[in-house]
Amino acid sequence: MRKKTYARRNDRNGGFKRTTKGLAPRPVFYIASEGQNTEPDYFEIILANLYHNIQMVILPETPDVRGNDPTKLKKRIQKKLQEKMDKNIISREAWVVVDKDAWTVEQLNEVANWVNGENKKEAKEAKEAAVFHGMALSNPCFEFWLLLHFEEGTGALDSDKCESKLKEYIPKYERKRLNAPKLKELFTDDAIKAAIKRSEIKNKDLDEGWPRQPGHTTMHNLVKRILDAADNIFEQSNTR
Repeated sequence: MRKKTYARRNDRNGGFKRTTKGLAPRPVFYIASEGQNTEPDYFEIILANLYHNIQMVILPETPDVRGNDPTKLKKRIQKKLQEKMDKNIISREAWVVVDKDAWTVEQLNEVANWVNGENKKEAKEAKEAAVFHGMALSNPCFEFWLLLHFEEGTGALDSDKCESKLKEYIPKYERKRLNAPKLKELFTDDAIKAAIKRSEIKNKDLDEGWPRQPGHTTMHNLVKRILDAADNIFEQSNTR
């Protein structure tokens, strides 16, 4: 088994970076999330379970881009992508992670249309430094995605129900903090893969870009791409 070689350092804008020391060029995932605690904690758990050269940057609020509504999250991504790309980055992905909760259809459609438009533009131009864009939306909330690691989430159609059901598995769960170091034993590789499978089944007939009905999430798309990127790096390292 490969030794975990991840080192943690702060992004200059305040978000966390988790990357490896002195290893091969890597893919990077830029993530602008509505939640500034639970979601970053969850991604820390995912990276703790990986042994490969993946970099993830959680983008925080900045003085000129404040707020956590979907359009502000989009602006955080746009600002980050204007920066010069590190020469050791082999691919970039930019994701907005948001809950349905109180946001309007118009706000979410604006981000979804931007994501689709950017991906079409990147594909048409076929740039070497192309960026894949995505929106991972949980309806009603991010806790529904967490719940899928343990069960089907049947009946968890509002935020209160999602949280109460999640507490059956994580009794001291609080929205303010997922407390990653203590939960790595729960969010195992098998649990993450089970959540992906459950979410894919629930979304098999989704054709509207993002889930309008409660009890659905597209977080599996983002997590699956992270795991696939890790697998690709691992396979490449074994062929050198």
